[in-house]
Amino acid sequence: MSSASTRPPRALSVLHRVISGTFGHDIFIAYRQQTARMYAKALHDALEKRGLIVFLDEADEDVGGRIEQFKSIAARARTLVVVVTKDVYGSTYVRQEVESYRDKRMHGWRRPFSRMIPINVEQALSTPPPGDQVWRDLSTNVFVSESAGAVTCGTPAKEVVDRVARAGRFVRASGLFALLATTVALIIGTVLAFGGNRLRVLRDELAGTRTQVTTATKEKERLETTNGRLNDDNARLDQQARALKTTIDSLQETQSKLKFKVGQLSTAESAAKLRGRALSELERDPVIAYRLAERAEALASAPANREAMRTAISSAGLVYSRAFNGCTVDDAAGSTLLLRCTPTGGAAASLSRVEVASGSPHRLSIRPGRAAWLVPLKDSWRTLVLDDWKDKLRFQLFEPDGQPVGSPVFGRYLTPNDPRCSTMRIPLHLSTDSGST
Repeated sequence: MSSASTRPPRALSVLHRVISGTFGHDIFIAYRQQTARMYAKALHDALEKRGLIVFLDEADEDVGGRIEQFKSIAARARTLVVVVTKDVYGSTYVRQEVESYRDKRMHGWRRPFSRMIPINVEQALSTPPPGDQVWRDLSTNVFVSESAGAVTCGTPAKEVVDRVARAGRFVRASGLFALLATTVALIIGTVLAFGGNRLRVLRDELAGTRTQVTTATKEKERLETTNGRLNDDNARLDQQARALKTTIDSLQETQSKLKFKVGQLSTAESAAKLRGRALSELERDPVIAYRLAERAEALASAPANREAMRTAISSAGLVYSRAFNGCTVDDAAGSTLLLRCTPTGGAAASLSRVEVASGSPHRLSIRPGRAAWLVPLKDSWRTLVLDDWKDKLRFQLFEPDGQPVGSPVFGRYLTPNDPRCSTMRIPLHLSTDSGST
């Protein structure tokens, strides 16, 4: 950071020294050597590139230094920049420089032409030592924020450099204006040496102007404080608005759930009414009872609806068992029954498919096996037959005309404790002797 390319030209350096020796520096940088040396040097170089006259104390505090000289230079500078790191409060050098600047420039007529700018590194400005008025006074000034990483790497943020440079130029311009005003006043005073009354009027006007500048500066600080409070209030109102929106969304979601529950209860109530009608029709017409129970199951699936369907099918099976001697219901799918008929006289058993609506049976030209099930398709149906083959179970699927579909599927017998038993579909058989399922 101290290479020749970053230094001002030699002629400009000489001019800077002359101006600073006569009128003081534009900016004095106070910092803690152990943690902010690189950062302060980089900030010094960046500000001098912008035409400002900057003083940087590079003496090592631990080995002693010319503190009285630094305090005098700091008090003559128009702007004091303090790099406030966590450990800056332990530096007696920095504290004395801040105190000297505060006492000599931040009170009286020089106050409008002076600035104290703390660079707040990771909010270190908010934790001054208790009871130390110097650090407390520093924390009341308008600060500019900086990250700890920038201090460690020695790379000041652009907004920090811009803010300090603008403040330095503004204060310098104010000082030049004040100097010019003072010079003009002296000239006028000399010209009007014999006009004592006029001179007193001019002095009174100048004093009034200084008072107005001081008042305006205080008013500006008050407005900045008020603006900060308003920003805090706006942030708090935004947070409350977001919380209110979250509550409204939660209430709307709860309302949707309640509507869904009410719909479910209404559907369940309608299904219960259909099921009641189905049970009341069992004795008079089991076919109508089955259809009512089937509608109830389609409306709201429930074990009670399926039980009503099985009861209706059982009653219908008893009717067909009486209508077709020796026939029992092997399976039911919708309004279709699969009957297993065993004629008297020792003839072979057979399977028949019956539509509940018409009541006319259709004999199937397939072997009945041990059990059979209906397999409904979109526009047709098939029959699945189970029989014994050696020590295994054999399953075969048949078309309506009796033609087998594919090859049979074999499986072993299952014991009652086999967990697969709970997932198997058990066919419905009816006993014509006792009339019970």
